[in-house]
Amino acid sequence: MTGYAGALWVGSSNYTAGRAQSVQYITMHIMAGYLAGTDRIFQRPDDQASSTYGVGPAGEVHQYVDESNTAWCDGNGSYGNSASISIEHEGGYSLAANTDACVAASARLCADIARRYGWKRLVHGQNVRLHREIYPYTHPACPDKCPNPLRWQEIIDQANNILATGSPDYTEGDLEMVAAIIQPNDENRLVYWDGSHIHNLSHPDEVTAIQNAYKQATGSTIPCFKFGSKTAPWATRLIEAMKRIA
Repeated sequence: MTGYAGALWVGSSNYTAGRAQSVQYITMHIMAGYLAGTDRIFQRPDDQASSTYGVGPAGEVHQYVDESNTAWCDGNGSYGNSASISIEHEGGYSLAANTDACVAASARLCADIARRYGWKRLVHGQNVRLHREIYPYTHPACPDKCPNPLRWQEIIDQANNILATGSPDYTEGDLEMVAAIIQPNDENRLVYWDGSHIHNLSHPDEVTAIQNAYKQATGSTIPCFKFGSKTAPWATRLIEAMKRIA
C-alpha cells in the first residue's frame, strides 16, 4: 500500500485504478461533519465519493484510497482528482470543531507527503490547494468558508516547520513535540524553543504555563536545561539558526 505509515487503513471501493498524471498537489477539504460519517459515506458505492485521507478530532488519520490510485474528491477536470492527494478534515459544521489535534495530525501527514514527493516546502496555490479552488468550483465553502472552518494555513505552517527542522512526522502514532525551555549561555533568563523558533520569556508564570500545556499535550515533561556558556555560546548559534528558518 502506498501512503502514510501513521494512517489506519479503512478503504473505499470508490476510486479509479492508477493515475492519469503524476501527483502535483494536496487538496484540503472539510467534512461538514464527523470522521465516522465520512468513513461510512466513502464505503457506500452509491455515493461515488472518496478521498485519499481523512483526519479526525483526536488526530486519527484514516486512509481510504492508495496514493497510487485516484480518489473521487476534487472534480474531474484536467487538474483535478488524478493530480491530487485529497485530505478530508472533521469540522465545517456547527457541532463539529476543527481541533488542534486534527490540525497537528494533518500537518504531520502533509509533511510526510511532501517528503515522499520531493517537495521541500508547502506553498498554497502551488503544491497545496483548497477544494473551492478546484474546477468545476462546485464547493465554494470548502474548506474555510463555513462554520468551524479548516485552519489550513496553520496546517501548512506546522508542516513547513516539520520539514525545516527535520522532526519526525509521527512517533508510533503520537505527537512528540520538539520543544524545550533553555537557559542560554549561563545567562539569568529562560527562553522557549518550539522546535523552529526561540521565544523570550519575561515572567516565571510563562514558564509554568508552557510546562502545563506541554504536559497536557504530550503526557510528558518538557525538557529544561542549560545550553551553551559564556565561553561557548551554543545557544546564540541556535538562536541565529532559528531566525533563518522562514
